[in-house]
Amino acid sequence: MDNRYHETKDPPIFTSSLRELEMPDKDPSLKTILVVDDEESVRKLVVASLRKNHYRVFQAEDGKEALELAVTEHPDLIVMDVYLVEESMNGLVTATAIKEKLGDHPCKFLFISGRQNVLDHHPELAELRYYFITKPFSPLELRKTIESLLDS
Repeated sequence: MDNRYHETKDPPIFTSSLRELEMPDKDPSLKTILVVDDEESVRKLVVASLRKNHYRVFQAEDGKEALELAVTEHPDLIVMDVYLVEESMNGLVTATAIKEKLGDHPCKFLFISGRQNVLDHHPELAELRYYFITKPFSPLELRKTIESLLDS
């Protein structure tokens, strides 16, 4: 058996963060979202919520993987933790690198964090017109925020 898969009752999911989640609808007209979080449990919950709402979803656990996937998949939106483990490639550094690589591609960013006062410590989030929500958030709050961002 290919060790990239694990058995579940759901459709198979790649455990590699560099792969698209297996999903029944691979319609290229669907909006594409990249989820970047170093906490696997958070990443899985966000990905599952987005899959239910019929988005093409990719996931990365760090900035380097996020940059690779953004360049190959050209997401419409990136949902990314502000504080990734590798500080030299935190969420803001990664977003800047992605924007440089994507050039004119219109990719939006939604930053997430469980830390309080993030906007006080990172005023550039507001200055750069990035969107932000604080963990924990409900699937409904996430869905409404994403719909609003993608429709704007």
